[in-house]
Amino acid sequence: MRILRRIALLASLTQALAAQTIREENLGPPSVLPSRSDRIANYTMEVKLDPAKKTVSGWLILDWRNTSERELGEFWFHAYLNAFQNNKSTHMIEGKGEPLRKVMKEDDWGYLNIRSIRLLADDYFQEADLTGTLRYVQPDDGNKEDRTVFKISTSQPLPPGRSVRFRIEFVSKLPIGMQRTGW
Repeated sequence: MRILRRIALLASLTQALAAQTIREENLGPPSVLPSRSDRIANYTMEVKLDPAKKTVSGWLILDWRNTSERELGEFWFHAYLNAFQNNKSTHMIEGKGEPLRKVMKEDDWGYLNIRSIRLLADDYFQEADLTGTLRYVQPDDGNKEDRTVFKISTSQPLPPGRSVRFRIEFVSKLPIGMQRTGW
């Protein structure tokens, strides 16, 4: 009990010091506050949670601006939930999920399935279905079973400074609680 009181006191003290630091930092003129990063990606989403099935499904529109100095015809994405799709993902093989993967039941696994990806029309691009260009890639270890990174391709490259809009429809299944995700 004495240890719990000490932890609570330490937590309260830490919180009070953090609040004081925030107040002191905000007393100065706005010019001393950190500036916002360059916003190159914006998302609009409509999703539905099904608690019984442990799924989140819906669509998102990604607006992305090319801030590089070269044209881009491939766009790479990270599908984090696929690290928990089975015991063959690089994440599980590397042992980060070792204690759980040995006792996982079928309902414990998670995934992200992309149902469709569309390039939305603007004054540069014509609308196009890019779902057929989706390819899972394994840039780190060549593990063909790993589906945590994928790329799509456009028929014409995106010039520097221009933006592109994608509409992505998906369904994801949440895994049992582990490593920053789950139910």
